[in-house]
Amino acid sequence: MRRLFVDANILIRVIIGKEYRLLEYLVGAEPYTSTHVLEEAAYKLIALSIIEKEGSMSAYRIK
Repeated sequence: MRRLFVDANILIRVIIGKEYRLLEYLVGAEPYTSTHVLEEAAYKLIALSIIEKEGSMSAYRIK
C-alpha cells in the first residue's frame, strides 16, 4: 500500500471542489497528515465560507 501525505489543499479540493475521484484515490492508499494541516484546512474553509457569503473584502476582517 502506498503512503500519501495529505495537505490542506487536497482536503479543500475534496470538500469545496467536490473532487470525489481524488477522494477515491486516497481511499486506495494509506493517507496521513498532521494536526497543523487540519488546522490550516479548517481556517481556509472558514475563510472561504465567509468570502462566499460576504464577498472577498470580508476575509480581511476575520483576522
